[in-house]
Amino acid sequence: MTVYIGIDLGGTTAKFGLFDDKGNLCKSVSIPTGKEKEQNVLIHEMAVRLRTLLAEENLAESELGGIGIGVPGPVVGHAIVNGCVNLSWGVVPLVEMLREKEEFICPIIVENDADVAALGEVWQGAAADKSSIVFVIIGTGIGGGVILNNQILSGTNGAGGEIGHMPILTEPFDFACGCGGHHCLEQVCSAPNIIRYAGVLLAQSDEPSSLRPYNGGYDTRAIFRGTENGDPICRRVVDHVTDVLGRGLAVLGATIDPECFVIGGGVSNAGEVLLVPLREAYRRYAFFATRETPIVRATLGNKAGMIGAARLVFPLEVGA
Repeated sequence: MTVYIGIDLGGTTAKFGLFDDKGNLCKSVSIPTGKEKEQNVLIHEMAVRLRTLLAEENLAESELGGIGIGVPGPVVGHAIVNGCVNLSWGVVPLVEMLREKEEFICPIIVENDADVAALGEVWQGAAADKSSIVFVIIGTGIGGGVILNNQILSGTNGAGGEIGHMPILTEPFDFACGCGGHHCLEQVCSAPNIIRYAGVLLAQSDEPSSLRPYNGGYDTRAIFRGTENGDPICRRVVDHVTDVLGRGLAVLGATIDPECFVIGGGVSNAGEVLLVPLREAYRRYAFFATRETPIVRATLGNKAGMIGAARLVFPLEVGA
């Protein structure tokens, strides 16, 4: 029996998925990560947990067909992490370290976590009947992945699909994005900045709102719930966010012309309250030939990273 491991390496946890030779997720486990762990220590802990997972399932290491890993940073050559802020990593030759220090001999492929999640949605999720998509993850930041003809578009520097850092804003903010920029899509459309903009509107008027009294104690769910209930301030927040995001998708549509856009991340749980105005905004800005490109919600949730990572090392005939 041949099995495959998909690892979703994040800033707080690393999730391991064990997949059979049909692509079924058989078991998942996790270990804590974090900035406080030195990279050598964390990589060794990952190797130990991986081998323990195999042993728990009575599998020999010779039955391991490959290890796919998604990491929260740019990746060069499917092997070298080109910096990872959430883990305080610089340049890390991850594949080389797993081979030389941890002695894994099976195929190992590393890619950016958002790219990997996009690949998961194409393989087993919302875009399972598609081969070219743009995936947007709306959470604490804005992540993105582009899949063209079932292949990740990673770019020369591993920065392909960094949708959140498209400099789309016409007027710069006085505060910097996490990347250091001042015109980034993320500065409007990420969850903290959706909340920030609601605070700006609340401070500008005494208009009644379900978000008052403003003390920063609400989240994006309250904003979308208020929108559903007719709250005018919440509606203006959502209209503003979806207008900017819709324009960003229109730029991508005219550049990449994907079969669909897939929206994931925690904010996507708002469902149609987010997607309906986003589709309207996209159509306002889109090039006429791409105006009807579907915008759909992701379906794999927090399993997308593991599933996409495993897909990296599956034989083509299995993953097709």
